[in-house]
Amino acid sequence: MSRSDGNVVGLRHIADAGSPEARWNLVIVADGYTAAQLPRFAADADQVRDRLFEVPPFNRPAIRGAINIYRLDVSSTDSGADKPRCEDGGGTGHISRTFFDSTFCSDGKTQRLLYGDARLVMETVDEHLPQWHQIIVLVNDSERGGAGGNVAWFSNGGDDWREVAIHELGHSAFGLADEYDYGGPAQWPGGEPDEPNISTVRDIGRVKWHGSVTATGASPTRANPNCDHSDQGPSGVGANIVGTFEGAKYSHCGLYRPVWNCMMRTTSAPFCPVCTKAIIEVMDPFAP
Repeated sequence: MSRSDGNVVGLRHIADAGSPEARWNLVIVADGYTAAQLPRFAADADQVRDRLFEVPPFNRPAIRGAINIYRLDVSSTDSGADKPRCEDGGGTGHISRTFFDSTFCSDGKTQRLLYGDARLVMETVDEHLPQWHQIIVLVNDSERGGAGGNVAWFSNGGDDWREVAIHELGHSAFGLADEYDYGGPAQWPGGEPDEPNISTVRDIGRVKWHGSVTATGASPTRANPNCDHSDQGPSGVGANIVGTFEGAKYSHCGLYRPVWNCMMRTTSAPFCPVCTKAIIEVMDPFAP
């Protein structure tokens, strides 16, 4: 629940690309690991590091050489995260006493939304590595969950938990939007979003990523034929063809994404060319 529910053990370097003043510094922070479970946290953090460096574009030598990764060992009194009863029917009411108060259903509505005390996380990391660029909190819980934000959050639950970590980094470190089209209003109610990978513009010649478009023909490349439901496809074009595909940021219609499927839509997919470009633009200044 707070600093009184655990201890900060120390910072460890687990991927060394050079001086923290010159490189992009990622810190993986433990929550919901008891003191006896910290060896598991060390192994889990190594798995996140190894998977990150397998995923394009992070597997490129220039980008891999730009990234320092640290882990911050923090013990908690209890294992796991809070699971309050949630509006969507999830949650058991269980409370875990953890250092950063990690909590499922952190918005009161969505069980999978896992977050905690981001201010305390940043203050704690500041004390050990003031040069940090991004923090991601790894929560020891068998239930799958995560969230982006100033600090990214994810659990080690679910078969794709390492990919969830990378998806949440897409939000927090690179400003990418979710590209899945459920969980919100059927029709997008707002204006043009700031994120580089979603747009209200259906015209492939005018959309913000028009310089990366490889589709030809109709605009949009794929329209959702029924705005009452997610578009199940097929897309009609190749897997990594860039165009405008309707359905993104929780809405079935009114917003377009660059490709049929991307890491920001499905964790089993690679980052699309538009998301990859956004990542590279952030990382380039730190490349050796």
